[in-house]
Amino acid sequence: MLPWVIIQYDLDEFPFPAIVARHVGSELSRLHERYQLERLAYGTEQQTPLHELLYSIGEPFFETYARFLRRVVRPLIGDDVIYQMRPNFRVQLPGNIAVRGFHRDRDDNHLKTEINCWLPLTPVSDTTAVWIESWEGAGDHRPAVVQPGELLVFDGSNLEHGNRESTSATTRVSFDFRVVPGSVFQPSNARSVYLGVRFQLGEYFARLEPDGAPAAPTPIDHPVPGDGRSARRR
Repeated sequence: MLPWVIIQYDLDEFPFPAIVARHVGSELSRLHERYQLERLAYGTEQQTPLHELLYSIGEPFFETYARFLRRVVRPLIGDDVIYQMRPNFRVQLPGNIAVRGFHRDRDDNHLKTEINCWLPLTPVSDTTAVWIESWEGAGDHRPAVVQPGELLVFDGSNLEHGNRESTSATTRVSFDFRVVPGSVFQPSNARSVYLGVRFQLGEYFARLEPDGAPAAPTPIDHPVPGDGRSARRR
């Protein structure tokens, strides 16, 4: 049995790739033609000018994200959904990685009850996929190859996962977020690595309200390097 679930959704109803492409002003799979990134690593994987641009995305994205949570995620999780207010954007340029080495999210203070949701915005191949072990401690990572219009659901807090160096000629862009069933949610005073916010309601998480109107994301500036050396725009 595979350690993940793939759910299909309608890109016409939830046009995430088009929204993000309009925001960055470029075809997403060709971002490598505009940007060069040093090899991403712990401490830099979310801190480049390209990530800064992605994290400045506005209302059209978050409105679609809210509808997606209500119509796609809630039926999977149950009525009481605790969700990550600001999803994470990931970029993998040719010859690069999208996240640092293989890891379990709990090692970065995440709750053990979190469920990871991963959505590619560009086509995915073996080397641009998320690689996930079969069970905790197995170490037998396999690629979960999903495409735009598909949602990958897996236990990223407890299963080791990561990705390989891309051999693709195009850029992979994705975003991901975590949800927790309300019945098992236990807030933590531990803080997230990059934003430095606590894993609590109103900081990292919010509750998806019964009326379907989730709380708006808090306006937390995503940290980026001040000297701009980790990325150069052509």
